[in-house]
Amino acid sequence: MTSLDIGIVQYALPWYREALFASIASDPRVSDLTLYLPHPEAPGTPVDGVSIVSRPWHRHDLPAGRGPLTYLALPKSTRHDVLVFPWDLRRLEVWSAGIRRLKRRRGRSSQQHVLWGHGPSTWHEGLGLTGFRLMERLFDLGLCYSGRDSTSIARLEVGNSLVWEPERPGEVSEWAWPDDADIRALFVSRLQDRRKLWLAFDAISRLNGDGHKASMVVVGDGELDDRSAAAARRAGGRVHLLGAEHRQSVLRAMHRTATCGLYPAAAGLAAVLAAQNGLPVVVADDTRHGPEIALLQEAGGVVVEAPGDSLSVALLRASGLQVDDDVTTQVRERFEPANHARRIVDRLVEPKEVCR
Repeated sequence: MTSLDIGIVQYALPWYREALFASIASDPRVSDLTLYLPHPEAPGTPVDGVSIVSRPWHRHDLPAGRGPLTYLALPKSTRHDVLVFPWDLRRLEVWSAGIRRLKRRRGRSSQQHVLWGHGPSTWHEGLGLTGFRLMERLFDLGLCYSGRDSTSIARLEVGNSLVWEPERPGEVSEWAWPDDADIRALFVSRLQDRRKLWLAFDAISRLNGDGHKASMVVVGDGELDDRSAAAARRAGGRVHLLGAEHRQSVLRAMHRTATCGLYPAAAGLAAVLAAQNGLPVVVADDTRHGPEIALLQEAGGVVVEAPGDSLSVALLRASGLQVDDDVTTQVRERFEPANHARRIVDRLVEPKEVCR
């Protein structure tokens, strides 16, 4: 049986990834799993079966909100059979690893170099798409979250995952929806410009102007951009900004009392969380979203789409829907970390394509 020694480069270790890496480490085809994290991102608690190595890193912020250029100082040589890197053009050590892969062609290395992430999507263009194309040609394999809208040469879909924690026996949460709305939209994610929350707030205002009782609860750290802040004021107290919330019992109560999840743009794992809790998800169909929306639809999740300026119509329809328990179960299974881990190891053990 194949026994792989795997190293994975990460820039953080969010709680929902811990179960995924523990599942990869427990696969009988994997002998060792090491995570390389920038100092001081290493978690305070260990992850079962996973070795965690903290490495120095450097960061340079780019202008105009284009994100940082970073360099994680990895060891010059590692013992791993497979070294997995984030599919991100701004990570300089990924380019360095691609050059090392060229040396392998000349017989200087037997290590397999793999890209993992979103990969190039249909909305990439110009220099961005050229950069993705160049990067993938430097690596042995590319693992995409979703192959539906990927323009990658290697369309090896492995999906994504999110831990779903069921309600515990006797669990009590004192949280309640903050008003008397009949249409109750929930947003749980970081507050960022790319989320285009003004589209959601304007939809709430439109519904209330038409005589409905609609409101929205927004949970997440960060600050609203100016356009979204103005739209929240226009909603006249029907938008509730609650800040970050990490208590699972409270998050479950929020989803239990909402009628839908509302993610106008850049929807990702937060939309999956809503579907795992039995909610329909409302998204704008003329904005960009993460691959999780396509994966959610493939799993049978209820996704209600409408143009950004017509989200009120989608909200009204979604809030009248009852999602079947069978559908919710399918979504939970599709995004189960153990299933995600199995798909990743399957691809690493028996890759069907390479990035060439």
